[in-house]
Amino acid sequence: MTPRDVGLYAGSIVATAHPAHQVLPSVAGFSAEDRADGPVVNLSYWIFPAFDRMPLRAPEFDWAGLARSGRRLVRAARFGPARRPSEWIYLAEAAPRPADGVAY
Repeated sequence: MTPRDVGLYAGSIVATAHPAHQVLPSVAGFSAEDRADGPVVNLSYWIFPAFDRMPLRAPEFDWAGLARSGRRLVRAARFGPARRPSEWIYLAEAAPRPADGVAY
């Protein structure tokens, strides 16, 4: 993957309009513009070790900010008695909440 490819990819799936950066699962269908309850994210898309190396390929993007927002979300998105994150998470409100009816 060339640095240009990495930059195009990051610009397509990383949303920055929300108060914090998010990794969207796709270029369409998950953002606040696409859904009334959006953005909708899945924490498995945050590949933290890769974010440390991505500046080597696409230094123009704030990879450290993306990693920070993901770590904050991991801490905030604890639900139910077990205090575990759900697979899909709504971020439309002030606090994250488990997404219902999201099957992709």
